[in-house]
Amino acid sequence: MATSKHGKNTHSRGRKRNEKFNSAKKIIIFIVLILTIVIAVDVLINMRKDKLFGSWTTDGITIYKFNGKGQGYLVTTLSRYEFNYKIKKNELYIDFLSDKAKDANYEFSIDEDKLVVDGIDETTGSYTMTRK
Repeated sequence: MATSKHGKNTHSRGRKRNEKFNSAKKIIIFIVLILTIVIAVDVLINMRKDKLFGSWTTDGITIYKFNGKGQGYLVTTLSRYEFNYKIKKNELYIDFLSDKAKDANYEFSIDEDKLVVDGIDETTGSYTMTRK
């Protein structure tokens, strides 16, 4: 058995040091693994966007912007109106945050870069929009 000049066992000291090093290594690996999982889940959540995600225009001037997660805004030449929206099957419900814009309910369909919305009630019109 190896001993130091003070008569202490150097093998057991080295073994304890290695055990501490291995424990620290395991903790670091565990932390890196947890961070990797958290980042992967965040990426997957952000990838989930609904089919309206993006910008749609009726005339090149009026633009509806959908963030893919239930929020968006309408931009006209003079104003910007933020809204929340919900999709249920083929129905779109837009709830404007401002009283200056009228909430709307539509049936909708998407064909490649064309969005067709038809008003569900008699006060809402029908529009064809293109993806911008």
